[in-house]
Amino acid sequence: MKPNRPISDNEIQLLQETCADKFSLVNELALSTRQITLCDIITVNTFEMVKNLYDQMIEEDDKLPIHVLLNTPGGDMNSMIGIMNLFLLSKIPIFTYLMGETCSAGCWIYLCGHKRFAPKTDFIGFMLHPIAYNSDLETPETHEARVEYYKQTEKFLISFAAKRTKISKSMLKKLSEHKTKYYIGDEIFKYGIATDELTTSTYWLTNKSVKKSKKSNKETLVETKSTINNNVL
Repeated sequence: MKPNRPISDNEIQLLQETCADKFSLVNELALSTRQITLCDIITVNTFEMVKNLYDQMIEEDDKLPIHVLLNTPGGDMNSMIGIMNLFLLSKIPIFTYLMGETCSAGCWIYLCGHKRFAPKTDFIGFMLHPIAYNSDLETPETHEARVEYYKQTEKFLISFAAKRTKISKSMLKKLSEHKTKYYIGDEIFKYGIATDELTTSTYWLTNKSVKKSKKSNKETLVETKSTINNNVL
């Protein structure tokens, strides 16, 4: 086995340029299709990433919807709250998409969509659980204040979900009793978690494309089937 050797400056520069090129390509694709993808752990940096993409999309077009794909295990609550406020205050439509198993913080972000899409493929999951946090580095006073803050936030989230879904308050209140609840398959529609059925993989086609295809008498490629109309902003 050959011994490890130090990485040269040229190799470091090449690696940095390659990563930058890949990020630029992903960013360009996201902007061109107006898609924000949350398919990893939501970290303290996720809100900044979402906000930057949102601002660039608004600058490009301040009327077309933004599509937010979710397939995440959840993560940082502060980022979650920032993203929720951003979407709830948005003057343009935010369409959220349940694309797999979405848990915890991802679920609350999903519920912020003006329209909430999910496929009827049975391969989807939506998991709510009580707020969890690490307080190892906190003083007793800070810990007590943070516990109270999280309790109040949990109450607000329960009320928020009750207004935007058909999940009963009694079921939602179990979150405060440290109960975890999964909704899968048809339950996503039964409990009003999703408002619209996703029936195509070309959902990201813009309204401009739809209008253009109608003018040229071509069949539109965007197919969405509305199932619930009383849970949109």
